[in-house]
Amino acid sequence: MSQVGFPIVVASFLLLRTNGRIEKLKDAITDLKSSIDLLKEELTRR
Repeated sequence: MSQVGFPIVVASFLLLRTNGRIEKLKDAITDLKSSIDLLKEELTRR
């Protein structure tokens, strides 16, 4: 049991720990896309 249980616990811990970081990264990428779209609009108006 310990040969299977320990890797499952470690994998679960790492998945839960990185989940918050992935959400922050997703939000940052979305913000970057919005900023790029605004910049494109500004450049096409000139």
